Amino acid sequence: SVEPSAQHFHVFLGFNKTAEELDFPQNNRWYLGFEDEDQKEGKYDYDAFIERFHKDPLNAPMMGFLSFPSAKNPDFARERPGKATAILLTEIPRYHFEQWKDGKHDARGDDYVGLKEKIANRLMEELLFKYYPKARGQVAKMDLGTALTAEYYLGSPFGESYGLEHCCDRYFDFELNQLLKPKQCVKGLYLAGQDVITGGFASALSSGIYAAESVLGYHKFTCIASGRSLIKDLNKMDRYKDTKKDINDYDFDVVKAKIQTE
Repeated sequence: SVEPSAQHFHVFLGFNKTAEELDFPQNNRWYLGFEDEDQKEGKYDYDAFIERFHKDPLNAPMMGFLSFPSAKNPDFARERPGKATAILLTEIPRYHFEQWKDGKHDARGDDYVGLKEKIANRLMEELLFKYYPKARGQVAKMDLGTALTAEYYLGSPFGESYGLEHCCDRYFDFELNQLLKPKQCVKGLYLAGQDVITGGFASALSSGIYAAESVLGYHKFTCIASGRSLIKDLNKMDRYKDTKKDINDYDFDVVKAKIQTE
């Protein structure tokens, strides 16, 4: 069986300074806090590192991710003058918050809030303020999210962020692969979403094309052998459309023939 994917802890930050004033870059930043001794000896056991942090996110060497949406958005300065945003996240399993799972969203109690703030403060100290010191003292807004938050907003059963776990069985188990493909055994049922391909936004987006191709028959051998795809055919139709000014100018038999032969 395949387990749920990773669960994340999010820190959403707002600032009353611009990205330029805070030296926020347009790129993302990943951080794996291997200890100095490990680095000197060339010991980079990623799985063991992640496992230690999962078990003790308040004390084990830190892992995390930083992103600065306002620095990437060319319209942000015009729409929100004098402001900036940042996102920090890390992997923290749901079991650390399990005791509060039956509480009401936004009212799970002081202990839950306290644990979230401890984790958030550590993330900000060791990731944000360490590399972007001008951000210290400039946080105007902070929202925090755990696996329980993802469960509430996304409807994911275990608060997971990326659907199914990205393990070898997911890609090499034949029976499982028959379930994780667009065309299903139920007539007329097609699936899309990140679990059809792999995790993440780009994969979820691509799965829509993959599912549409399945519906339209693009995965038959003749299409595959000829190198046809839905995107290529749509582009051909766009080029043909650019030469026409009125619906009466179209010869749809010609359109169909061009798509099949080009």
